[in-house]
Amino acid sequence: MKTEASRHQGQTARNLIKDWLFTLNLFFIIYSMVMLAQFSMGPDSGRLSTLVCKPDPWGKLVCTVKIYGFRKLFRLDFYADDYIGTYESNNFPTSYPNPYLSDLALPWDNMLGAGTSDQIVCAVSIRTSPRLIDFVPPYQTGAACSQAQALVEAAFAGDRSAINIRFNGYNPELYWRIVLLAFASLLFVAQCSVRLRRRRHEKKAIVVAEDKKGEILPGTTDILMNPEQQPAEEDHPVGMGRKRFILFWWAASPLVFAFFVLSSLLNSLKILNLGPGGCFLSIRDYQSIYLHYPITNLIAILPYIILITLGAVLLWQVLRMEVSVSRWWIAAPLMAGIPLLIGLPPAQSCMDVSNLAFPAFFTTSNPNPTTGWSWVVYFLLIGFIQWLVLRKKLKYSLGWILIPFLSVFVEVFLLIFLFGLGLYEITNLLPDAIIFPSIICWLPIMLVLATIFNLVPGYYLYRLIVARRKKLLTDLSF
Repeated sequence: MKTEASRHQGQTARNLIKDWLFTLNLFFIIYSMVMLAQFSMGPDSGRLSTLVCKPDPWGKLVCTVKIYGFRKLFRLDFYADDYIGTYESNNFPTSYPNPYLSDLALPWDNMLGAGTSDQIVCAVSIRTSPRLIDFVPPYQTGAACSQAQALVEAAFAGDRSAINIRFNGYNPELYWRIVLLAFASLLFVAQCSVRLRRRRHEKKAIVVAEDKKGEILPGTTDILMNPEQQPAEEDHPVGMGRKRFILFWWAASPLVFAFFVLSSLLNSLKILNLGPGGCFLSIRDYQSIYLHYPITNLIAILPYIILITLGAVLLWQVLRMEVSVSRWWIAAPLMAGIPLLIGLPPAQSCMDVSNLAFPAFFTTSNPNPTTGWSWVVYFLLIGFIQWLVLRKKLKYSLGWILIPFLSVFVEVFLLIFLFGLGLYEITNLLPDAIIFPSIICWLPIMLVLATIFNLVPGYYLYRLIVARRKKLLTDLSF
């Protein structure tokens, strides 16, 4: 009997791992789609620029510049005879202020100066006698701007009536994101096929068991052969076992952190695309997002709500192995996020968007306490909604209201403390040759230590589950 229970627990754990892999891939697709949308709306994705010159009905050569954006199209006409030359500008601190920069239709009024060579971006403008006309908006690298400038100058140096320039300024990273998303989608289709096949086998096994109802031998007590003695699935007395339940409950947290890091690296994101690093210019279809409230708040917090929802789904999949829990548990992060869209102050600048993404209790660099307290309320709301789901199944679960907030607060605090401590020790005590490998080795250790608090809620819930089972057994005995 003990061997059978152990076998059942092992099979349950394997099924849970399969469910986790399916969930992780599904959320990777959702997360990557959000990141792709943010990347497309921002300047880093690049733009397609065209320059075509044709004669008008009066025989005068008219040139048209078009810059294709995510929501809007920039277009401007000028006479070819007014062409003077091309002008290249960049965000290097010694290059601005410049009187020409204020004449751009897409000016550098919201830029941040480049602190390193990797942050230098440039723009190419066509200088005519009346004004400057944008051709390549400020997002490109120096080599791309030089190429665009050479194309324009060579075109105007020859036959101007044959000018037809198409400059593909899209960032190659954009295509990589699309390929990555397509690969994950194909993998998801394969996973769905495997899950569908597995469910068919399970249904077939149930049909076989139903057909054998009348074939029970006298004295048989096997619950697999006698459905009348088989308990309900939600009240199954074996489940995963205490050790496996607590271990999987803890493993969900480092898995979410690892998912965030790996997904960000695969999507080539630093932390959040709308952070200060990507907000050094005003492209019309990009800057206009700030004027719509609460859409700007949604753009800032949506990636984090996705990650928190992923954690809720992973924990729900662990919990349902022991007790049947409503799917409203999963909806808690989304429902609690609705007040954030209205309660938080509207973001009107790049730094405001960053403040929404990194609340005050996550980092001391945020001077706005309103966003910090809003996120505290957010996690308390998650705990309250999930407690409403738990209280129908588990008595004395009132303490769960504080668990989501305490878990995140302790984890983030320990992550910041351990990362800072480890980074200081590594960079000051170790030779330069092994600093980077040491940091890579320290990261998983730090992740395990920072999420160790989640053993507490896992143990807490399992005690409640055991108490519930004892009560059910007592009621059945009477």
